[in-house]
Amino acid sequence: MRYVHLDDFLLEHPIESLMLLGTDTALTDALSHMDGKLVAMMPHRTIRVGKKESLLRELKCEIPPNVKALAIVRGGDDKTMQVWEDHEVVSTLIGIGFPYYTALGHTHSTTLADRYADGTFHTPSAMGMAINSSVNRLKRMNALVEQCQRLEHENSQLEKQPNISQPTDKEAVYPLKAVLLGAGLTVLAGC
Repeated sequence: MRYVHLDDFLLEHPIESLMLLGTDTALTDALSHMDGKLVAMMPHRTIRVGKKESLLRELKCEIPPNVKALAIVRGGDDKTMQVWEDHEVVSTLIGIGFPYYTALGHTHSTTLADRYADGTFHTPSAMGMAINSSVNRLKRMNALVEQCQRLEHENSQLEKQPNISQPTDKEAVYPLKAVLLGAGLTVLAGC
């Protein structure tokens, strides 16, 4: 089984391909920690998680074709949490065939579903914050990549002009790398 970190998933897929499933309260907690535009774009659905049979029905419900990962949220810590220890429930989650992320129970809880998840979060709120942070970080990274490409294009246009002295490699490259590194981002090839 290949695990897909949430950041890696969102790097390759739009937010619309991550579906948030959970109880009403847990959905509210997760969504309240995301930007409004993100909430509007991200598919989400309330599911019943108290009993194995109802949870299995919900998980086997038709998943929209654009959805490529699930984020499952459920707060609390009572006897109904045992459903996340059930082998059939975990097999169903794995059998869906794409990544799933969990925020089940409380900070001290770790379920069988968590152990097989591609990523786990202590609470639904923490998952909401992580999704929001990841999307915002990727937006900043994309803006810096676009800036890098624009500067490379401008530099190539300047090089074509006559009588312009050419900067050394260090003068041309290192300030841009410093900007990218200062923003906490990995320097991409060509930058």
